[in-house]
Amino acid sequence: MSAFIVVAGCGRIGFDPIASDANSGGITPSCSAAAPFTSIAPVVGLNASGLEGGLRLSADETTAYFDSDRGGTVELWTATRASKDVAFGTPTLLLAGTNIYWPTVTADGLTMLYNDMTPSTYLTTRGSVAQPFAAGNVVTALGVADSPLLVAGDSWLYITDRSAATPAVAVAPYGSFTPTDLTELGTAVHIPAVSEDQRVIYFSDTPGHNAIYVAERTDTTAPFGPPRTVTELASSKTQNPTWLSPDLCRLYFESDRTSNFDIYVAERALP
Repeated sequence: MSAFIVVAGCGRIGFDPIASDANSGGITPSCSAAAPFTSIAPVVGLNASGLEGGLRLSADETTAYFDSDRGGTVELWTATRASKDVAFGTPTLLLAGTNIYWPTVTADGLTMLYNDMTPSTYLTTRGSVAQPFAAGNVVTALGVADSPLLVAGDSWLYITDRSAATPAVAVAPYGSFTPTDLTELGTAVHIPAVSEDQRVIYFSDTPGHNAIYVAERTDTTAPFGPPRTVTELASSKTQNPTWLSPDLCRLYFESDRTSNFDIYVAERALP
């Protein structure tokens, strides 16, 4: 399942803080990344009897994209709900395949990146959101990488880079897809969940996948500060962060903390 995928890498690039802030989805953070999460719960409507993970969401948290083996092999699924406070409806198949993971979809719902067990990253498009996706083409510029995540108005792609001996979180501009490792986060780290303004990043460790870390920066032209462990999410089981809400109040993650591999949400209380 998604939990056993790792990452690796390349230097450091500059970011355009104006472009990043302009693409923050129009949502001003109402929670602080320094505040603890006060509740953890399964995401109702997405978990079945097998393995679920790799969750990415639309900015308003009403459309879910995730991987699941409910069809017999791990494929990509989608589900919708009326608001972030209610259960998701019955999931439908987004892309059929064999052991494919980590869907990330553009805001218009028409382009998707995902990965397989190679791991290679693929890109596919569709004509309307009513259609499923067809199998995509490999994005060769990304090399050996997985767990893609689009942020900043779909202009930046974060990935787990696995091109070196140890995995690393990397970032690439959408379109050119040239990855650069975020070396300040260390190695043997993977699975990024990044705020829309790119100032907060969560990730997990390898090989244990038990700890989730967070790092922050005040400006997107600067490196992230020292990572710290999110102690309230600590577990003896495997877990990976998958998506962070634009208001910073909710972190979605995958975990087998109850023996089944399921999708959870951790939430902060509003200040």
